[in-house]
Amino acid sequence: PFGSGQLERAYAVNVGMDQSVFIAGYGKVIFPSFTGSSSVHARDALLARYATSGGIIWGLNLDGDIFSEATDVVGNSVGECYLSGRMNTLSYIQGDTLDGNGKVDGMLLKWSPNGTYLWGRAIGGSEDDDLITVSAGDDHSVVAGGLYRGPIAVGNDSLAAVGGEEALLVKLDSAGNYLWAKGFTGAGDNSIKRVKVAADGSIYFGGEFEQTMDIDGTLLTAAANRDIFYGKFNANGTLAWAKSGGGPSMDFVDDIDIDEDENMY
Repeated sequence: PFGSGQLERAYAVNVGMDQSVFIAGYGKVIFPSFTGSSSVHARDALLARYATSGGIIWGLNLDGDIFSEATDVVGNSVGECYLSGRMNTLSYIQGDTLDGNGKVDGMLLKWSPNGTYLWGRAIGGSEDDDLITVSAGDDHSVVAGGLYRGPIAVGNDSLAAVGGEEALLVKLDSAGNYLWAKGFTGAGDNSIKRVKVAADGSIYFGGEFEQTMDIDGTLLTAAANRDIFYGKFNANGTLAWAKSGGGPSMDFVDDIDIDEDENMY
């Protein structure tokens, strides 16, 4: 175990396509193979890569201005990894500064196999926003999901806001260029909790919504207080299908998965 006198948490673990293991979370941890500047807050994002034998390859912290947390991580076939998370105001990452857009923003970042920071994007607007989940394609593109509050601009896409929290889905290429972004708007609070990218680039998603929600023209209506939703986008950002489910009480999505035939669980 690694830790300090403060509280540490691991929110996500992923076995990359090269079989190395990544963990992500937050805490004031100085890893044995630490890389980057030392964390100065108890609640700073952490990321580590382990070999198949269990030995640590590298570990690092992000130094958030107020706080930062890593929510999910995914590795690709060449040992790179993508990290999703949230930060308040800005983060210092290996000599670079990632500036936010106001209050809490979602963040999406990429590292090389040896733990060198490659690029980062702050995603959000003037209100509190969040990235909760991330998944990578075979072409090393990356898809992240979460939520936003208030209208935001993501790359060349302007996303409207109708209710409180709006579900967010965004895709970038391997160099960090925005490809497209989608906002699922509705009368209540909506959020994407998990995404998975299939071998052909199809994107499967799952989340939660209240009252009604519009997913690229498909209108979903909740049976009660809070229902689940799930669906599929094609690699180019066109909606294949979307569905909802739920009963008389509150329903939640924590995780989804797909098999090699793209059956969704």
